[in-house]
Amino acid sequence: MPMSFTFRARRQAGARLGIALCLAVMTGQITACAPGLQTPDDVISAAQAEVIPARWQDASSTPADEMALVDWWSQFDDATLTQLIEQALASNNDIAAAKGRLRSARAALDAAQGARLPSVNARGSVSRQDNIDGLSRAETVDGVLITDENYAIGIDASWEADIFGRLRGTAEAASAGVRGSEASLFDVQRVITAEIALNYVNLRDAQARLQLAQANLDIQRENLQLAQWRNQAGLGSELDVEQARTAVGQTTAALPVLRLTIATAIHQIDVLSGRPPGSSASALSPHAALPIPPEIIDVGLPADLLQRRPDVLSAQEALESEVIRIGVAQADLYPALRLSGSIDTSSDSIGNLFDSSLGSLVAGVTAPIFQGGQIRARIEQQKGSADTALANYRSTVLTALLDVESALQSAKAARERELALAEAEQSALISLQLAEIRYRVGEVDFQTLLDTQRSVLTVQDSRASASAARSTAAIQLFKALGGGWPDTASL
Repeated sequence: MPMSFTFRARRQAGARLGIALCLAVMTGQITACAPGLQTPDDVISAAQAEVIPARWQDASSTPADEMALVDWWSQFDDATLTQLIEQALASNNDIAAAKGRLRSARAALDAAQGARLPSVNARGSVSRQDNIDGLSRAETVDGVLITDENYAIGIDASWEADIFGRLRGTAEAASAGVRGSEASLFDVQRVITAEIALNYVNLRDAQARLQLAQANLDIQRENLQLAQWRNQAGLGSELDVEQARTAVGQTTAALPVLRLTIATAIHQIDVLSGRPPGSSASALSPHAALPIPPEIIDVGLPADLLQRRPDVLSAQEALESEVIRIGVAQADLYPALRLSGSIDTSSDSIGNLFDSSLGSLVAGVTAPIFQGGQIRARIEQQKGSADTALANYRSTVLTALLDVESALQSAKAARERELALAEAEQSALISLQLAEIRYRVGEVDFQTLLDTQRSVLTVQDSRASASAARSTAAIQLFKALGGGWPDTASL
């Protein structure tokens, strides 16, 4: 049960002096047992030392250009991509929701900081009483009804002396929550900008592959006509005709799949931009070139990632908040000092309202004696929450490192694959020219020509996909490095 000490004073100077002396003695004794709130610095540093490597597996330690990471999409030199990302940053619903959570976190911080300040309330009342006997007025003086009137004004104030840092810790935890919400907003922006760019690359990739397939389909239809003419002239066979028809059918069947990919990418971009699916179909449906990524992306050191990845920062702030709350829970084990006071004045007329007043001051110390283990249980529960936040932080850091390493490897593989397929495409086109010439003069059969054409289509399709994969890998690397934080002045 709580133990409390209460003192009252009514405007007497001696009484106020006695209260001040008693409070000074009690505060000195209480402060001697005050616990130090646990800070998260050591916990975070130890976690970083466990999981952060000295360097990347396959990248130089050249410092990353922080400014270039902010609007990395500008390095693709594609005005349409830049416009789409700007629209998404302004209208995306996930970003709007993150801004709402940030607003709530800031309000929670204001409330926590306000709890450390004195609370002051004012009150007032007016009363009037008429002396009435039954339904008639009982007594008058010179024809005027006798009435009783009363006017009262009062002010109440209270304040908790935060000796053991409970309120301070709550405010610090709320401040970490605000920083975590800001980082979460930045992380949503990081993800949305990358998703817009990835869908845009998928769109342009599918359009390029559709164009290649249509061009090859035209050639295959010409070959079908040629096979039919040769068969009618007795120079070919029905087998050549059916093989040519089969090739036309296979290529034709691939077109709807590519058109579906184009439509899906446009719909994804629209939804990410906060618009109904298909809203930008007229603007994005015309074929355009694939955005080409920069040749070199400096990634810096792994430790730099801790300050660039907003999801890591958010997890770090969550860990800091949970560790601080351990100290807040521990403060409940110690006494709490609360001061309250009031000033009241009343009169039967407004003019005499401030002629006399009555004041009171109450100082109370409440200390837990027996709580059935509830406070210890809350402390243990909070330590468990801190353990969870620590594990989440380590996992987030490892995931960030994995993202960068994977993106670096993907970028390297895509670059090598694109170069090899570009050479293969040139060889395949030369082979097709030779096969067409030799078929027309009868040196090779129709099946050889079809196989060569099929090889060209496969290589060209793969080369287009490899170019898209290189752009995709660059986007993933920018995303992994924590790029995509726009100007936050409006937050």
